Amino acid sequence: DVPAERVLSPRFLRHLLPMRLPEWTRESLMDVYGGLINLYLSGAQGGDSVHTACATATVEIFMFCRSTFRLSPASPFFVFDPRDVARVVQGLSMAKTHCLHEASLPK
Repeated sequence: DVPAERVLSPRFLRHLLPMRLPEWTRESLMDVYGGLINLYLSGAQGGDSVHTACATATVEIFMFCRSTFRLSPASPFFVFDPRDVARVVQGLSMAKTHCLHEASLPK
């Protein structure tokens, strides 16, 4: 591995700002996306327990995929980030209210 300082010129590097953001935790994901999932599922039957279960399941699946499918040279396309949770929220926002009723769910 060649350091970036040898590949990129100092003139170019002065325009870059190195940043490291903290890792997402279950709690932070629930804080950000739990309310949105509850909002979009407010038309569904089942009450708050269903909303919370759906938000928790979404976050748990994200955390499982992120820990199981690690980035490696053999699989550079396995990148999981909070945008994947946002896509679930986006899909819920596009669902019609009549599709969210318990009778329409598969058994």
